[in-house]
Amino acid sequence: MNLIQDDGIELERYWEINISQQHVDQRAFLHFPTIISKAFLTPQQRRISMVLQNTNISVDCEIRMAARNQHERYISVGFNTFLNVANIQPG
Repeated sequence: MNLIQDDGIELERYWEINISQQHVDQRAFLHFPTIISKAFLTPQQRRISMVLQNTNISVDCEIRMAARNQHERYISVGFNTFLNVANIQPG
């Protein structure tokens, strides 16, 4: 999955993950790796487009910050829509 692509970032940034059944069942969020959060997300950034690599599938998503750590950030609203539109299954 190619997940980070935003106007404020000059180069495309991405990481790969395995989607679990918990993600599909909306019981888990997609957390950014700490290095991505620290290096590429601005403190005020609240939105990002998730893009499925090698396709035209793109969904605008909301970024949230965990109360316990400013670098612990995750995608909440829009993540499940992305999974559905891209027809992503666990595994």
